[in-house]
Amino acid sequence: MKTILLAVVLVATGMSTAWATTPAEWTLWVEGDPPNWNALDEWIVNGQDAKLPTGNLVIRLLDPMAPNDQGADYVLPDPPSGELCKSLLFIKNLRSANFDGQISVLPYYNHNTEGWLWPNNNGTVGLEQWFRPMQWSIQANEVLAAHGVSNGINAVNYENFDSHAFIQIDDADLLSWQNHLLTIWPQWDQDPKFIGLIASKDNNSIVNMIRYTTTTIGGPNLDHNYFQHPPLVGGMLECYQMYKICQDYSGGHHTVVDVTTGAHSPAWYPPYSGQQLYESSGNSADPAGTLLGTPTLDCPDPTLSPPQPSTLGFLIAVHASPCGGGIALPNCTTNADMSKLTMLFSNDNGTSSKIFGTWDGVMTPATVDTFKTFVGQFDDTFESYWQPDQMPQYGIWEFEQMPSSWKGTAASCPGDFTGDSLVDVSDILGLVDTFGTEAGDVNGDGDSDIEDLLNILHHYGRTCH
Repeated sequence: MKTILLAVVLVATGMSTAWATTPAEWTLWVEGDPPNWNALDEWIVNGQDAKLPTGNLVIRLLDPMAPNDQGADYVLPDPPSGELCKSLLFIKNLRSANFDGQISVLPYYNHNTEGWLWPNNNGTVGLEQWFRPMQWSIQANEVLAAHGVSNGINAVNYENFDSHAFIQIDDADLLSWQNHLLTIWPQWDQDPKFIGLIASKDNNSIVNMIRYTTTTIGGPNLDHNYFQHPPLVGGMLECYQMYKICQDYSGGHHTVVDVTTGAHSPAWYPPYSGQQLYESSGNSADPAGTLLGTPTLDCPDPTLSPPQPSTLGFLIAVHASPCGGGIALPNCTTNADMSKLTMLFSNDNGTSSKIFGTWDGVMTPATVDTFKTFVGQFDDTFESYWQPDQMPQYGIWEFEQMPSSWKGTAASCPGDFTGDSLVDVSDILGLVDTFGTEAGDVNGDGDSDIEDLLNILHHYGRTCH
């Protein structure tokens, strides 16, 4: 048997697998109302067992004056030097642990109430819904400063499509926002107390997201330098809730990537529901390429048999109108700078986990490392038709739904026999030396057999982070 294994080693050493590079830092979306602060702190600061280093943290922000004390974790002390509420104590502990990433808060607007009830202490715009979470954040940073934290909340993240009309991300509103914020921070982002604006929206707004983060040019019929500064410090494109209207066929919204399992109307449109798309990707030899698909401006044809699937590549390509022929930025996005945008993948454990939680789990439980490999491969495919230095960032929605196998119940680096965070020929040689013994159990099934060799070969070339 060892002779056979050595022969496999010789073949394996000739294998040439190019693994994609994944981001050094990720965006982590925290949806809890309120979050489990201890679990979140353990993940970011202490644990890192699954090794998804968080560089940008998005925390759901409930109105401190919400009914039934739902916003109790966000009530600010009076005076500022008083006892910290849970949210600010978490931020203080995070900063004390040398977390220097971006922290943004994402206000929740309840359409059954008056939105945010935070009191009007400003006198001029306090009644405007968008400003109340900003006002809370300004005061929260003053409280943190009183407790020795100089780098508190960096941005307020407005979730445009779920704010029940309180927040509209358009030129006129952004101009109004910016004009007011310039009265607070005349130097804009040069002021150390500056709190930026981020917008989270479905990918249907990719053109404006790019424009609002990279250019001072306004929309059609607007003068140059309409904005004194790019009004958004970042944009988040929610890959699990995206759509594009196709005029080619009847049916209204064309859902491209949507994790809902609800029925579509009409039933055949779009050809793939979100779950079908994720399952198709998960069963593919190239999950990332299947999800992204071939960039095309043509609407998928649902009348074919089998129907053409909706893909993320179709959506992005539709919004990547070629520059040229009289079309210039911001009305085209080909090779535009997406570096301030973050593409958020969902790890909803009922649907999108078909690829993010289980697709690599045939021989070993999936870990966060398999997700990182997937995103790296997705990035490689995306880069094939976008400028390498203008690629988006990536993130995960959401912390509370991470699969259990991402949290340390499975090995952090599948196939790594030697423990050096690489799966290479040394792992095969190590298995050869221990084959048939208790020490030769690679996949954790209690036996040392051919399945362990197959496990290493399945993950051969992997670099864990």
